[in-house]
Amino acid sequence: MNRAKYFWLFLTVVLLVSSLAGSIYLYVRQMNKSNESEKATSDVTPKPKVVESTPSASPSASVEEKIDKSKYKIKILNGSGIEGEAGKLSDLLKFKEYNIDSVGNANFFDFEETEVQFKISVPSKYIDSLLMDLKKDYAVIKGDVLTDDDDVDVLITVGTKKAS
Repeated sequence: MNRAKYFWLFLTVVLLVSSLAGSIYLYVRQMNKSNESEKATSDVTPKPKVVESTPSASPSASVEEKIDKSKYKIKILNGSGIEGEAGKLSDLLKFKEYNIDSVGNANFFDFEETEVQFKISVPSKYIDSLLMDLKKDYAVIKGDVLTDDDDVDVLITVGTKKAS
């Protein structure tokens, strides 16, 4: 009978410790997300909303609107948890002549929509073009503005939702 007491006591302690560890993990994870969000927005004024313009009919205007997609560096992170998703998006954007600087995994794999973040210095024509290319295949949302000291001009975190 004495062994049974110790067994139940041991089992209770293990369950309590694992519950506590899980709670601490979730709390720290949420705090990290909050801190990243606050850090990205604390020193930067929000970027104005992109205003869509109607394309001009004159041939000279379309030549002027040509965007050098290779000028801006893009980092792609897999936030979907689906193996190879960031690589697929990288291949798609390379085919469309975008400059992919790096590909990797996000800190968390719970992204549903594909989140796109830009530095404030990136022109709206480039942003419009990239968002249009992404929305063909992905459910896209704009994230916080990147700071000027970020290594890349654009950060894309791939989510699980695809375009409708």
